[in-house]
Amino acid sequence: MTRISTRDGVLFALLVGLAAATRLIPHPPNFTALVAVSLLAGWVFPSRLLAACVPMAAMLLSDAVIGGYSLGIMIAVYAGLLVPLAMRPLLGDGRNAWRIGSAAALSSLAFFVISNGAVWALGSMYPRDTGGLLACYLAAVPFFKWQLAGDLLYSGALFGLAAVLPREIVAARRDAQAA
Repeated sequence: MTRISTRDGVLFALLVGLAAATRLIPHPPNFTALVAVSLLAGWVFPSRLLAACVPMAAMLLSDAVIGGYSLGIMIAVYAGLLVPLAMRPLLGDGRNAWRIGSAAALSSLAFFVISNGAVWALGSMYPRDTGGLLACYLAAVPFFKWQLAGDLLYSGALFGLAAVLPREIVAARRDAQAA
């Protein structure tokens, strides 16, 4: 069994807490730190499993307060929050604003497609035809604009903070890149 360092444990708790808090405080629809936290976790933690546990724990914690919804749609939403982990190679050294913004935007788009596709396919609000699919995605556009704005803002803030933090805090990620 692999031990988690104190640094990784503290960072895990901070990221989970931030992501969960942004779901629980008043906010515009989908304007949360979930995607940004998932991106940062995927970049900073050498273990992909530990990185994946960050958005999952944040969702479980905040859903315990907010309440659940359709199981199939919940699974799609949770899966959509794992997409940012696949952006790890795009992030490079985590200091390029264009790369970070691109990873955040691609993650937002993937989440939009996955979550709203699930609402259409598994919900009862829209007919299961091309018109229903189009109506579902069109109805979700206002939510997407807020999500994209939140993902870009929080990603910029988190990666900006990571760039100025003492070297020891993000050393594990740099050491893993060098290996």
